[in-house]
Amino acid sequence: MDSWYADAPSAPAQSSISGAEAAALARVARDLRVEPSELDPVRVTVTDHEVKIELRGLPGKRLACGPRESLEELTWRFADQLQEYFLEAGEVRPACPGHPHPLDPVFDGVRAEWVCPKDDSHLRVPIGELQT
Repeated sequence: MDSWYADAPSAPAQSSISGAEAAALARVARDLRVEPSELDPVRVTVTDHEVKIELRGLPGKRLACGPRESLEELTWRFADQLQEYFLEAGEVRPACPGHPHPLDPVFDGVRAEWVCPKDDSHLRVPIGELQT
């Protein structure tokens, strides 16, 4: 191991997340049908370039985001990362109504939305407002 790495200070850990991060997780939890308590942060590591969040109810899953992202960007990023976790476990969340595939989380620079990957006119809804 390089000495510069071995001697590097570790990032400070904390147990709380920002208000925007909490709001983004709540929006995503609703649409992915996850109990909000499963997304409680156990450990949060913050550096100048990244925030890593370990979650209570999803062992081994860490979310990563930038330290100064908007609510919409955080919502999209968390939706993408959590959806990947469920897809790897064989679960389609959220399912696209009337189709066999999951919805895609997208961020257009303004808004985080779920979109049908085959036909965006079939379904396009803000993350957190999906009717289940």
